[in-house]
Amino acid sequence: MKKVIMLRFWRSAVSVCVAALLCLLSLAVTAPAVAQDSKLSEADLRKEIEGSGYPLTIRRAPEQHKIANRYVILFTDTVSDPDGEAGNIVAREGGKVHFTYGHAVKGFAATLSPETVEKLRRDPRIALIEEDRTVHTAWLAPPPFLQAGTIPVPQSPQTPAPSWALDRIDQRNLPLDNSFSFPASAGAGVHLYIIDSGMLGGIFGQAGAHVEYEGRVGDGADFVTPGTNGDDCLGHGTFAASLAGGTTLGVAKLVTFHPVRVINCGDGGTVSGIIAGVNWVTSDHLAHPGQKAVANMSLTVNGVDTALDQAVQTSINAGIVYVIAAGNSGPSAIDPITGLDFANSCNLSPQRVGSAITVGAMQSDGFHPDSQAIFSDFGGCVDLYAPGVQMTGASIASTTAITGPPFDGINHFGTSWSAPLVSGVAATYLAANPNANQSQVVSAIVSNATINVLSLISTANTTQTSVVPNRLLYSDFQTDIQTTVSSSNGSPVADSQFAYTFQVKNSGPYNSMDPVLFTDNLPAAVGSVNVVTSRGTCSGITQISCNLGRLAVGEQATIVVAATAPFTPQSFTNTGTAALQSGQTDRAPANNAATLTLTSH
Repeated sequence: MKKVIMLRFWRSAVSVCVAALLCLLSLAVTAPAVAQDSKLSEADLRKEIEGSGYPLTIRRAPEQHKIANRYVILFTDTVSDPDGEAGNIVAREGGKVHFTYGHAVKGFAATLSPETVEKLRRDPRIALIEEDRTVHTAWLAPPPFLQAGTIPVPQSPQTPAPSWALDRIDQRNLPLDNSFSFPASAGAGVHLYIIDSGMLGGIFGQAGAHVEYEGRVGDGADFVTPGTNGDDCLGHGTFAASLAGGTTLGVAKLVTFHPVRVINCGDGGTVSGIIAGVNWVTSDHLAHPGQKAVANMSLTVNGVDTALDQAVQTSINAGIVYVIAAGNSGPSAIDPITGLDFANSCNLSPQRVGSAITVGAMQSDGFHPDSQAIFSDFGGCVDLYAPGVQMTGASIASTTAITGPPFDGINHFGTSWSAPLVSGVAATYLAANPNANQSQVVSAIVSNATINVLSLISTANTTQTSVVPNRLLYSDFQTDIQTTVSSSNGSPVADSQFAYTFQVKNSGPYNSMDPVLFTDNLPAAVGSVNVVTSRGTCSGITQISCNLGRLAVGEQATIVVAATAPFTPQSFTNTGTAALQSGQTDRAPANNAATLTLTSH
């Protein structure tokens, strides 16, 4: 969604572009004087904060968005008790504390007098001072198209696919096959923080959760109306959540949600409130050691905000995978004051944070097969693209409401909807690879993307110096399960005992996201004595089934089938097959089966 004030940049754009701009929450702030076209490293981010001498320069907000006498203050690392220090400052100097931060950053947000701020500019305990600012959008939510009724839990693959977006991300190339495959783990055990406008039903779903995620909503926080339950009265967070992990419409269908409300019913909010949300997410994650977590941020600062960037970076360092919408300012949005192009995501916060995954929007239809959406931000800070046009998701109109066709061009378009698809894939990958750390998840998603299938929109933007990444989200982390077989006796004596030895190996490049099932139906004349497996469990006598669990790359299971040769001399053939369960694709299915022919005498 975009602020009303931003519309001046796009009056010459085509109507679909203007409509799509309204689907990404955005804050308008001042931008840096120097443009960049690559992601910001953690070291460079620290330099932005530590490079200021005393007295500190107050980082100003645009006049039309500034909240009078309200500031975001960051402490230096020497301060061990930011809550106490913030309280002492206000008690001594006067004012009102709105938020305190002790996890993502050390600092606070408060209403302070100009005289107090002047003193803080010279205080060696203070690292950064920013004017707080508002966020509100021109997004209008017209009456949605509704589909009522109970939504069943699907089986993989979903055929027909519930949306073109899911249909597109689980295959490399067109045409679409009208099917969506997902692993059995499906995000189970992973926690997904929706930093947005809340979720229908709020914390723990107590106010009536949408059926797309009912029973899977945990704790959360509300920084619009502190102390309340994070219920969604705007619809943005609910729609995003359903794309990331909705039972029918989402990617990670078993993920646990946490609503973090930072945007109000009228698309209003503050930078300080968003930092408070990131701070809470970090605190909650640290309170649960070993937790696997992803955070989705379908919002942006229209410009650069160092305090927010630092909060996100610190939260990432705590082990959370952050997925961020690139922005909807394309094909060009030149700031008349700074001259920077806000269509380049490197000029935006927190999109420029190097350790996050920044997601642009793509479309695929009869007119624009596999192309970058015209409204999508671009540049070297976009890691990959995902569907963001004509999206179908959950509505807040009721607990069963789905908003989809006929698409209205406003709440169905935007990079706001591309990011949660990637969040769902991140949660799915973490569920299947619980030992993966944050950087490994990011690397896996980016490196697994489909390369060079998108038509990227050319632009005259002179600030774009790097090659635009041409990567399309791919949700199916395929691996290669290989089966081989040998026998203890190539020509067994009739009615004598011999053994088949099957070996099932994951040859990579990814760990198995689904359990591996091995099956072997012995020839009619061959009798089974017993079956021994090096991992998992086996059942059956002549129809043998072995659940081998999830195989890591290079891991191998050995299944030895002791059998009796036919009573009379003859040739017989035995085939063992290993397959990934629940519909996940094996990239080399020809390797799944192994066949051996023997002749008894």
